[in-house]
Amino acid sequence: MRMNLDNCINCGRCVRACDEIQGSFVLTMSGRGFESKITTDNDALFGDSSCVSCGACAHTCPTDAISDVYQSKSVA
Repeated sequence: MRMNLDNCINCGRCVRACDEIQGSFVLTMSGRGFESKITTDNDALFGDSSCVSCGACAHTCPTDAISDVYQSKSVA
């Protein structure tokens, strides 16, 4: 998984997909107002987090701020 927060619009779809669909609770919204951003558990990188690389967050991201490096969930 790859995260580029420059593209993120803080819609929260990835957080909901991780929490409600996958049940992993890896992604969260930290900060308030204009300082809010998407982070992984303990503000770590995806490789250092408890992410299982299911691709649910990348699949729901409208701006490709979170992308699947291997495109395992892409539709042909």
